[in-house]
Amino acid sequence: MHFILEAVDRVDLSAFKVKRTRVGKSQNWDKNRRVPNRKNRVDKRIEQRICEMAIDNPALEQVRVSNELRKEGLPISPGGVRSVS
Repeated sequence: MHFILEAVDRVDLSAFKVKRTRVGKSQNWDKNRRVPNRKNRVDKRIEQRICEMAIDNPALEQVRVSNELRKEGLPISPGGVRSVS
């Protein structure tokens, strides 16, 4: 497999080749350099409550779940509800 490389530093290219030979061509190696941001996680008790509501009422939408949780005193936005997996 040949690549067309433009404006790549020789040091970067050699580092790429070394890493590729260490890992192997057939294996997939992690290309993502971003680290998950743990600060943006939802509190555990809110996350558990969202999962309970999703199991009990699968037809509820994000806004409705958010409003129901606010009534219970658990503040979360509809986007926060969506981010819980």
